[in-house]
Amino acid sequence: MLDVDALAVTDMATNTNLVDLNNTVTETADTTAPTITAIEVQDTDFDGIIETIALTFSEPILTASAGANGFDVTSAANHGTCTAESITPNSTTSRNLTVTCTSAYTAVGDMNVVLTANAGMRDIALNQIATVTLTSASSPAITDAADPVLMSTSPASAGTSVATDADVILTFSEPMNTTFAEGTEFAQTPDATTWSSVASSSNKVITLSHSNDFNCNTSYTMVLDEAEIASAAAEALLTTGPEDGTWSFTIRSCGGSGSGGGGSSTVTSTTAVITLSNPDDGDSLDGGEDVTVTWSTSGSGHDTISLAYSTNAGLTYSEIAYNVDEDDGSYAWTVPDIDATDAILKITSYDSGKGTLDTDTVTIDIVASSASNEEADAGTTTEGAEWSDNDEHYNAPGSGEYGASPFDGSEQEISEVSAGWFIRTNGSSSVYYVDENHERFVFWDTNTFFTWSDSWDDIVWVTDATLPTLTLGDVMLPQPGVTLVKIQSDPKVYAIDVDSDGNYLLRWIPTEEIAITLYGESWADYVIDLDSTVFSKFETGEDMSESDDVDTSIMKTRVELAELAQ
Repeated sequence: MLDVDALAVTDMATNTNLVDLNNTVTETADTTAPTITAIEVQDTDFDGIIETIALTFSEPILTASAGANGFDVTSAANHGTCTAESITPNSTTSRNLTVTCTSAYTAVGDMNVVLTANAGMRDIALNQIATVTLTSASSPAITDAADPVLMSTSPASAGTSVATDADVILTFSEPMNTTFAEGTEFAQTPDATTWSSVASSSNKVITLSHSNDFNCNTSYTMVLDEAEIASAAAEALLTTGPEDGTWSFTIRSCGGSGSGGGGSSTVTSTTAVITLSNPDDGDSLDGGEDVTVTWSTSGSGHDTISLAYSTNAGLTYSEIAYNVDEDDGSYAWTVPDIDATDAILKITSYDSGKGTLDTDTVTIDIVASSASNEEADAGTTTEGAEWSDNDEHYNAPGSGEYGASPFDGSEQEISEVSAGWFIRTNGSSSVYYVDENHERFVFWDTNTFFTWSDSWDDIVWVTDATLPTLTLGDVMLPQPGVTLVKIQSDPKVYAIDVDSDGNYLLRWIPTEEIAITLYGESWADYVIDLDSTVFSKFETGEDMSESDDVDTSIMKTRVELAELAQ
């Protein structure tokens, strides 16, 4: 309340206010807390994963109120596991929140954005923003500002040995308009068939089927027309994503060669033979040493070779190399650091159609290094952590440094983390693998985790404040050789392999006969479903064949994985 003396207030002509000798001016204090008035999700790098949430406030938020601001982003299914960073206000009405999610999905879907009230979000009158949960149905509602992108294609770009009856499968980052017609939404050259389409996985996956088989040993090019393709929300397709919508693949060779023409001819056939020349039969090799495996061939038809070793008298084999050019004549092998007596080293020669021509084996001994034995005695990936009987899990030691929790803004001691650990926090159920560069890779689900581990006890718990100190990497994929995989929208089953550069490969198992030969009558028990977006993380390898060597002793069935998760 402000009282004004009318006789003391004059204008430029010295006139006083004679209307009211007791003027009163009333000021009303600002007690209204700021609110979020608009929120939208964005995919600014066009990888199909939301990484920015744009916020608009009802009034400027003080720069002086900077600090951890308690944002938490969750998703039941669409976006996978999400982690939100804190924001620093800048005295404006808008700010971007950085978020990291593990699943590709550019629609809002089931995303929840929770802001926990704290002193880090205040207006100029020091009114604190209230706790709020925002969804696609809240007020304000989360809106979609991310356009759809093409996540993956099958067959993959530059794919080879594609089956003549293979469907073309398109996986998008969000539900799509399901109209896909040849000549409008897509085109193929050469065009020798009629197409039909079917949508699946909540309309994120479009499967294009053809009435006639592809031609053998022929390269095909597919082209999508982004101007004709849109999401279910009528957003135009972007071709700047993981796939640009134009790709080619080559159909496999469909059989052997023959002699043509009339008349008589004489065909000379030379038997194909392959021989291992190094190491010699009976050699003793040191675990961890680099050995040059060499071979020689005679006869005709050799194209590629594979190398494998067995430690159980040939019952099962572990692959060393596959699809190596036969002409190379040698391969650099790092001997596994194990103890093995009478191990078998096998080489197999294939023709251009991946038919087996010949094999050769030598018997060797492998002596593990002392360093390997010391490491085996040192413990598991929890080495350096401390077991807590009260918590019934391993805890990481403290570092003596402190930081803010990304979940509630509280100050916590940052944990010391060792490479090779599986970690999680109290604030999130997500489990991560930490590599030698201190990057954390999130596990997609429990099935994936238990392809790498046999117990929840292998996990080390760290503080929430530790997560922002570890760079977030990609998702962890199932361990090669432990399971077979497929997606719900496609009956094709794949083995997971890894090449010499560390790239994870999907290798299609073309027939049930091959599956039974490699994995036994109960091969289907090894199959687990993966989300279609995870398939974009793999590269395409050669199809599996009956001549491939697999080690079923390390494989786990769906039942075994489920039991480990209990």
